[in-house]
Order: sequence, then C-alpha cells, then structure tokens
Amino acid sequence: FDTDIHQNLQGADQHYYETSAGFKITQPLLKGAGLAVNRIPLAQGSIRKKTADLQYQSAIADLVDTMLIQYHVYQLSLLQADIQAKQLKTTEDFVKNLELKVTMGRAADNDLIQAKFDLAQQKSQMLTMERAKAKQYELLMMALGLDKDAALSILPFESVSYDLASQSQLL
Repeated sequence: FDTDIHQNLQGADQHYYETSAGFKITQPLLKGAGLAVNRIPLAQGSIRKKTADLQYQSAIADLVDTMLIQYHVYQLSLLQADIQAKQLKTTEDFVKNLELKVTMGRAADNDLIQAKFDLAQQKSQMLTMERAKAKQYELLMMALGLDKDAALSILPFESVSYDLASQSQLL
C-alpha cells in the first residue's frame, strides 16, 4: 500500500494539499530472468555493433566490386578501341588499293565511293569509341577515388592460360 501527501503552492495566498493512495504489486522474476532483462541493452548494443561491422564489410566489398567492374569495363573499351583501330587501318589500306585499281581501270568509281563512305563511317565510329574510352577511364578514376587527370599507368588486359593460373594458385 502506498500513500503520497504533498503541498501545492499556487501564488502567495493559495495553499492546498493533495493526497493520493494506490496499490503497488511486485512479483519477483523467477530463475534469473531479472538478470537477463537487465542485460537486454547490452545484448542490443552487441547486435548493433555486429550489424555495423557487417555493413562496413559490405561497403568495402561493394567498393572493391565497383573498382573491379570499372577496371574490366575500361579494359573492354581499350580492347574495342584496339579492334576498331585495326579495322580502320584495314579499311584505309583497302581504299588505297581500290584507288590504285580505279586509276588502272580495274575497278569502278562506284566501288571507290562506297569504300570511302565506309572509311568515313569507321572514322566517325573511332571518334565515338575514343570518347567512350575516355569516359570509362574517368569512371575508373572516380571508382579509385582519384582525380580524372591523375596519371595512372594501366597495363593492357592479357588472358592468362589455364596452366599459368593453376600454377599461381599452388604458390
């Protein structure tokens, strides 16, 4: 049984007393449950720490994945630009040979016009490829956390033979 009496003061001339009564019932926790209840904040803190650690590890893994993806995309753009340059060189050689054939009378002017048109298209595609390669380099630098004007030497991607890869895993 619990009682409470206290005095309230409101202004200088108004004094009065309030009383209240109530019942308070407590039941002891059985078999150490009280200790477990007291450890709940500690357990919650431990869970929050583990969650934060896992989120941190996940963020690092995501960052590494992003860097690897950007590196491979950039390598692909380098490979595509190399292929495009080789095709352009082949087309330029074809046009030169066709010009010689036209001057010798062995080919028609229409064939030369078509070949020059194809050459112009490939030059335009090469410019587009160079812009795409520069954009992929910029994205790679951003993923690495570097300035886009930073000097970075990137070795061309080379496929590794299965024998060499299996030997390096054994080391």
